[in-house]
Parts: sequence; C-alpha cells; structure tokens
Amino acid sequence: MRRTPGWVVALGVWLAFRVFTGVVTAVVARTQTENLWTMSAPGYLAFVGIWDGRWYQEIAEDGYPRPLPVDDAGRPVQSAWAFFPAYPLLVRLVIRATGLEWLVAAPLTSLVLGCGVAVVAYRLFRLRASHRVAVGGVAVLAAFPSAPVLQYAYADVLSVLSLLGCLYLLGTRRYLWCLLPAVALGLSRPVGLPLVLVVLVHAIVRVRHRGIDPFGGRERIALATLTVVALISSLAFPFLVAQAIGRSDGYPAVQAAWRAGDGVRYFVPWWTMAEYLVGARNGIVVLALLALGTVAVLASRPVRALGTDVWTWTAAYALYLAAVVEPYTSLVRHLLLFAPLAVTVSAGLLGRHGIGPQRGVGPQRRAGPLRGVGPQRGVGGRRGRLALAAWLTASLALHVLWIDALWHFEPPTDPPP
Repeated sequence: MRRTPGWVVALGVWLAFRVFTGVVTAVVARTQTENLWTMSAPGYLAFVGIWDGRWYQEIAEDGYPRPLPVDDAGRPVQSAWAFFPAYPLLVRLVIRATGLEWLVAAPLTSLVLGCGVAVVAYRLFRLRASHRVAVGGVAVLAAFPSAPVLQYAYADVLSVLSLLGCLYLLGTRRYLWCLLPAVALGLSRPVGLPLVLVVLVHAIVRVRHRGIDPFGGRERIALATLTVVALISSLAFPFLVAQAIGRSDGYPAVQAAWRAGDGVRYFVPWWTMAEYLVGARNGIVVLALLALGTVAVLASRPVRALGTDVWTWTAAYALYLAAVVEPYTSLVRHLLLFAPLAVTVSAGLLGRHGIGPQRGVGPQRRAGPLRGVGPQRGVGGRRGRLALAAWLTASLALHVLWIDALWHFEPPTDPPP
C-alpha cells in the first residue's frame, strides 16, 4: 500500500463504502411498497431515482415546462423550475453519448462523480493533513449518514464535488482552473453566494499579505475573473427563471410552492420548528445552543487550522442554512456540504500530527489571520485506529437508518430525505 498513490487508496476506500451502500439500498428496495414513482419492491436502479430524481429526469428528458404550472389562483405549484440545471443536463449529455436510459445513466453518472469526490477530497485534505489522516477523512465523508445520496440520481454529488474542487484549486492558487467548478456549483444548487464570499475573503487575504506573499498582476486578474464568474453563476438560474416565466419574483415564487406556510421566510423556520418540537421557552434554549455550538466549531483550533478558505466556507454555509433552509429531514442531506470538515474528525481520532500545512503539498507560505495555528495532536496509534473504526461503525448505522427511514417512501406522504 505504501507504493500505491494516495488518491488510489482513497478511491478504494470510497468504493468500499459505496458497495456497502449499494447492498443496503438493494435490500431496503425490496421492502418498498407501490408509490408515486415505482411499483412495489423495485430494483436498485428504480429505487435510487425516486423523490427529486424524477424532477431531474423530467428536466433531462423534456426540459423545463412552459408556461409555468400554476393553480386556479395563479400561484406557482411544485414543478421542475425549482431544480437547478447542471446535474440533469450533465446526465442528458451522458445519455446522448452512451445511448443509456435515465434509469441507468443517472446513478452511473453519480457514481463516477462520487469517485471524483473521493479523489478531490483526498487532495484537499492533503494540503493540511498527512496521508493517513486524509484517507481517514475520506472514510468519514463516505460513511456520513446521508452519503448514500452521492450515488443516487440527485444533484448533491455534483455540488459536493464542485465545492471540494473550488477549495482545492483556491488552496493551490489555480484560479482560472477554478472557474469550471465554480460555475458547476452555482448551477447545481442555490449555494453559489457563500462561495463568492470565500473568493472575496481569499482575495482580501492575498492583498493584505502581498508584502510577504507576492500577489502579481496575472494572479490578480485571474482572481478578479473568478470572483465575477462565481457571482454571475450564483445568480444566473434565478435570473433565467424570472425571464423564462415572465415574473421578477419567479424563482422565490416557485420555491414557495415547496414550503409550508406563506413562502420563503428568512431565519423564521428555525424558530417555528424549535417551538413546534420543544415549546417556545425550550426552543429559545435549543437555538441558542445551536448558535453557540456553531461558534465553538468555527473557533476550534482544528477548523481554523484548515485555512482561511475552508473556515470562510464553513461560516458562510452555516449562515446560509440558518437563513434559507427549513430545518426538517432534508437538513441531514444539506450537511454534506460541510464535507471539508471530515478531515478534522479523522485528525482528532487518528492523526499523530493532526492538521497543519504539509511539506511539499500546495503553497508553503502561511499568510493571513490563521498564521500561528499549528498542527493538532490526535489520539494516534492503535487507540486512534479503534476510535476511528468506532466512529465509522456508528456512522454506518445511521447510514442504514437514513436509507430505511428517510429514502424509503411510506405512502401516501412521507418526510423528504
């Protein structure tokens, strides 16, 4: 194994978990009753394409519906317009290139993209961690409870791959190469604006420390180009929706059709859900603890040691979730975009040298506000390996629960995964 390239080892670990997911998914599929999308006991390929997968299939095969579907009162109803185009259009290209049908092409595309997640995650983790810790981080990500969706007919795998690619290319200062994953992220999920903030903070740090970390004209132009492209890609689909359906509030109106209540309300759903679950008084306590927990994570030495880019993404995405996401069952799936933090778990359990810049990997200058955050010691040795094994075992148990309780559909209605 020591002679095997690190990314190959990481890919092998990832595929081992994907085989586990595939077996569990096939077993759970046998218990699926007849529903909106399949007959009873569907096969693996049909089962992984339910839920939003059918909306992506509609986009790939028929495009977006025109005119906008509305109810008798003229209000938008649930339709394909709520879903970003990058993933279904990518699968459409695969269908045209191979002649495969959606049922096969979509999960196959996701599986290949997932392999890309493993490789890029490993390379990103290696910027701040040893080989062993980086592979452990890939395993933590692969075993995450909602990680099965990364091989299903869903866009999450493209957004996770694009995010990791952006952070890796920013970390290695390949700004023009970063244009492609930045566009893919902006057109795969509505999470482009947090990335814009990451790029802006990266640029500010480079400018502030140009005296000890040269920031030449070519790099400035490339980074400015990346900032503009990331901003445009994050706003492109809502703009196209507004133009296509002739409504300036087109995208928010479409999103409102998927929400309980009167549309998109920033931050309010968290209070509503907390009050519903534990009452008004306890709800305040729960939300306060969540806020303090988030601050504690951001202030922790391992997370700060990951570097400015990952730290900024973590903070910006946490704020995004608080502002626009309803904290319901889909929240577990949304947490996948905290993927860069997987290496901190591995380092805490396994790493003898923890997290810090690695010799010979990426830029070696340590400029910026995170300077002085040194490597963190993990458990190490046999105890560390056992601790990581225990973590992965517990995570896989939740992994199985996610497939059986959330992906498995109980007619006539069921909370979404």
